[in-house]
Amino acid sequence: GEMVAGIITRQTVEKALYHNMGKEKLADYMNTEVSKVSKDAPYETIKQIVIGKKQKVVPVVDDAGLMVGIIGRSDVMHAMYGDMMKSQAATPIVERKTARPVARDLSEVMKERLPKEMRELLANTADTATECGYAAYAVGGFVRDLIMRRSNSDVDVVIEGDGIDFAHRFVKKYGGRVRPHKKFATAIIALGNHRKMDIATARTEYYTEPAALPIVEMSSIKNDLFRRDFTVNTLAIKLNGKNKNHLIDFFGGQQDMKDEVLRVMHSLSFVEDPTRLFRAIRFEQRFHMSIASQTEKLMKLAISNRLVDRISGSRLFGELRLIFNEDQPTRAMWRMEHYGLWRFVYPSLAYGESLHLLCEQAEEAIAWHRITFDTKNLSVWMVYLLCLCTTLTEPEAEAVMARLGFMKGSIAKFLHTRKAAMETAERIAKAPPTGPLEIFDAFHTLDDEGLIVVMAASKGLETKKIIAEYMVKIRFIRPKISGGDLIKAGIASGPILGKVVNAVMRETIKGILTTKEEEMHFAKTYYTKLTGSEPITPPSA
Repeated sequence: GEMVAGIITRQTVEKALYHNMGKEKLADYMNTEVSKVSKDAPYETIKQIVIGKKQKVVPVVDDAGLMVGIIGRSDVMHAMYGDMMKSQAATPIVERKTARPVARDLSEVMKERLPKEMRELLANTADTATECGYAAYAVGGFVRDLIMRRSNSDVDVVIEGDGIDFAHRFVKKYGGRVRPHKKFATAIIALGNHRKMDIATARTEYYTEPAALPIVEMSSIKNDLFRRDFTVNTLAIKLNGKNKNHLIDFFGGQQDMKDEVLRVMHSLSFVEDPTRLFRAIRFEQRFHMSIASQTEKLMKLAISNRLVDRISGSRLFGELRLIFNEDQPTRAMWRMEHYGLWRFVYPSLAYGESLHLLCEQAEEAIAWHRITFDTKNLSVWMVYLLCLCTTLTEPEAEAVMARLGFMKGSIAKFLHTRKAAMETAERIAKAPPTGPLEIFDAFHTLDDEGLIVVMAASKGLETKKIIAEYMVKIRFIRPKISGGDLIKAGIASGPILGKVVNAVMRETIKGILTTKEEEMHFAKTYYTKLTGSEPITPPSA
């Protein structure tokens, strides 16, 4: 009727038609989080809705809620311009020289919160951009985390100009290596010590079909920021020129950050890139935010339309891997079940309470591993996938890995580890190993990923301590003599030598052999027992 149901912009309609969505319901993609005003609303209220909330059109309603008119952004802009003219007419000329900053100055914040090395990198970026005649902006997660007082050493830079040209000139001046991507007008600058800087040319994106990779066109910084996923990721810092080190916020990201609300940029965001569904859950849990009601509505619509099916296996795994690498990924994994996202990994994969408990135990074991060892070589994603696949049959687990884009060799390795971990967990639940040698025999075939899964599956604290003892101590026990020492002592290389070495190893693990002399004596005696003759020392020895 004449009730206000929602708002949809021309831009959204044009994008929807471009994606052949002309028959979709308007109600599914319009914005229902609409602020309305009465006929006697003051100008300042309307100004706050248009400027503060970025709402382009404000419906005017009567007491019954029926729409009697609209006020557009252009109306407010004209009124603001009139106010500014009146203000300037009443202001002495000498005071007009002091212009109001267009954005918040972050110079002191950057000095306080960024390490010296990072400040130097941004300064070098600014100098290079200025020499090129370009404008440079730090954008995205780096800026968001700076405001939220979170550490983030991954710098994304947007260049208003030629990003690839900037990257080459930066490296020529300050060192490093450039990996350009001409198709997307982007580059990665490798700075050494596992540090890098991502460079992009200010651009806008549109998508040829839902879930497709973007087609890139040149554009301004505002359009570049508009293409991003959530308002909290649209913040930028101007690094050079006028308003240097000023925070730029076109889309209300600061306010949403303050309100702890995660809000998508436009109604077709999940249609254009369904991986944003996983990102929304990851950010919601990491930053302890709530997903805005309109954003959640669009998420559910994208899920019901099965847009996730169109995501390639490698991209889907990429999003899952990012979730698994969070400090507390199980909270996001539980939310994925709430939204029904696990079924897109495998139809019968249900993340119920027992599986959630297993993954929480794995989360604790991984935290212990991080404190105890250098975890660079630990595949955290594999631990969680192994846990998730414990409820599936082997063919189902194989199908999960195939859906995520893994090749046959990797799938075979995964299935082997899964089987070994599950069998070990079942075996030690019935009869926990006792003594160093039994512990070694129980676990020595498993890598760290399998061991963590077994630790997570173990019910009792004592069993977990046994696995920890193996990982920290027992698996590193080695004899003091080597195969070369035994060859010099007259034991020829071959199968017999292998048996002797293994026997020495086992006695050492038991703690029976403690010195090199004891090990050598045992080796010779054991060799004689196997062959019926004593080892003959070669003449050259």
